[in-house]
Amino acid sequence: FYTSVIVGFFFMILLGIIMWPDFAQIIGVLFANIIGIGLTVMLKWIVLRGYRRVTQQGYYRKNVVLSNVVNIILESWNLALGIGYMLIRGLYFILAATMFIGRVDVPFLSQDACFVGPIELDSFPLIFRKDLLSHDAHRHPYIERLGVMYMLKLRHDDFGSRAGTHWRLLFIYALLPWMRKYRRNDESLVISEFKFA
Repeated sequence: FYTSVIVGFFFMILLGIIMWPDFAQIIGVLFANIIGIGLTVMLKWIVLRGYRRVTQQGYYRKNVVLSNVVNIILESWNLALGIGYMLIRGLYFILAATMFIGRVDVPFLSQDACFVGPIELDSFPLIFRKDLLSHDAHRHPYIERLGVMYMLKLRHDDFGSRAGTHWRLLFIYALLPWMRKYRRNDESLVISEFKFA
């Protein structure tokens, strides 16, 4: 019952947004793009599936010449798409550079340089920054240093001291309290005559 109510509410909001007159032009363009991309991908999938049934058996090619010709066609298509995309991005950059000629209030490589009014010229710097931040969030410097210290302690018996271990424990208890559940207090865990503190 609850699932059907949630799904019905979701579709009610979705259809309300689609049929709202203020969003009609945006939704029309969005649906046209989705239908065009979907038809193109579906056509490519159908053609390649039929081609693979005729020319390939598993990972082996039954008709080598036709397979090579289709591979050349696909590589040419990807090359043309890549070149076209880079030309369009180059035109965007030239347009942005001409817009920023003579502007001294905003640096050309600032965060707002990819916007000309409400139009976003290039979203890749923002995507790249988001990717860097998401990767950096999983590589905290303290966690990396702590891992290196533990690995050195496992490799060299004389690395670190009892006082350093207690300072690390205080630091973990103060700043990373959720890591307490991973701590082993018993002396049963022994690796090559090394006892975990």
